[in-house]
Order: sequence, then C-alpha cells, then structure tokens
Amino acid sequence: MTEEDAKRAIAASYGMEKMIDDAIGEIFETLEKNNLIDNTVVIYTSDHGDLGGDHRFFFKGPFLYQGLIKIPFLIRIPNGISNQVCNSLVNSIDIPETILELAGFEIPDTMQGKSMVPILKNQDEKINEDILIEMDDDHNNEKTRTLIRDNWRITIFREHGELYNLKEDPDEMNNLWSHKSFSEKK
Repeated sequence: MTEEDAKRAIAASYGMEKMIDDAIGEIFETLEKNNLIDNTVVIYTSDHGDLGGDHRFFFKGPFLYQGLIKIPFLIRIPNGISNQVCNSLVNSIDIPETILELAGFEIPDTMQGKSMVPILKNQDEKINEDILIEMDDDHNNEKTRTLIRDNWRITIFREHGELYNLKEDPDEMNNLWSHKSFSEKK
C-alpha cells in the first residue's frame, strides 16, 4: 500500500464515520419528531473495528489488536444516564439480555450473555471479569483465541501467542509472550 493509498483509506474511514454519525442524528430527530424518543432504546455497535494503519495494517484482518476488537457501542435508553463513557468489559452476546431486561422480560437461563443494565445505572459496575474472542478462518484452518482480563490481553494461534499489558502498553507494541517473567499470565 502506498502512502497515497493509506491516506485515501483513512479519509474513507473518516467519511464513513461521518455518514454513520449523520444517520444516527437523523434517527434521533425522527424519534423526537414522532414523540417516540421517550420509549425507544437505541443501540449502535459493530461486529469489528478497523486497524486503520495500526501495526502497519489497514482494514480488518487476522490480528486481534485493540483497533479491531474494541468496537463502538452506544446505547441510549429513555431517562438513562447520558454522555458517559464506560470501560467495563462487554460482549455482543450481552446485547439480547440487555434488551430483554430493559423491555421488562425475564432472561431465560439458557442465554449465555449478561444484561448490561447494571452498567447503564452505574458506569463503574462490571458484569464480566473477562471476554473471550474467537476467530476461525476455515479457508486456512486457523483458529485464534483471545482472552482479555484485568488489563491484559492474551492471544493464542497455532503454537504462537501474544501477551500485552493493556494498561502499560495500550498500543500493544511490546509482546510479552516470550518473557519468562510473565509466564504465569499464560
């Protein structure tokens, strides 16, 4: 990828983000205009992020760096907390349970996720101690597993791995996988 290609890719990403932001604004305007804003839950999220040049990679790929796995998640609930940022670990499988609880339904025991309602009431609340991310590439028979817990990310693929202290190394530039002093984390 040339420098010019990289600039175009970044500009396209910013353009898409602007389009999404505008569309969300239109949704809210329509809800307000039709007096539906006070009884509607709005959720915006994505299935993956974008590397955007991080680690010299663009778009998505077989690399589970923060740019790819730390996805946008916005939720607006009637009479809820507004303009808050939460760093609690949540997973896409937590969304259905959250919707059910917000709608007043009982959550079946067979569901795997956890309702995010406690976080919506208190941004310091935690519902998950860790998050497991699985990525399978059937074409190459590759299986990658990532676990995030206590500001650490460990990723295992084939016989290799990555281990990052996300608090001290948020850009994931220092892979501690081979360091003997961190073997207990593995």
